[in-house]
Amino acid sequence: MIRGTSISERPIPPASIAPASADRRGGQGGERLLTSAEANDFIKRAPGFLEKRRSSGIDSPPYIQRVKFGSVRYRLSDLLDWEERHTHLATSDFG
Repeated sequence: MIRGTSISERPIPPASIAPASADRRGGQGGERLLTSAEANDFIKRAPGFLEKRRSSGIDSPPYIQRVKFGSVRYRLSDLLDWEERHTHLATSDFG
């Protein structure tokens, strides 16, 4: 559990917040993409958390950036997978 909420209990953002976007490479077309601000809000982290992780190279969830210096987007499934990998039952689980 993360901060008292099971990942499966966490509500998925409505389509108006995270519009569907087709994957041009033929992958999982139609999966929701979140902006950095929406992704930070979804994982209940401070504004700028993911940006700092991404720029420092410290264990960031996978992201999409189609052009250099372009906007960054996060797949909802990648955020859920990343949170699942960071779910621990005891402090001895870290390491």
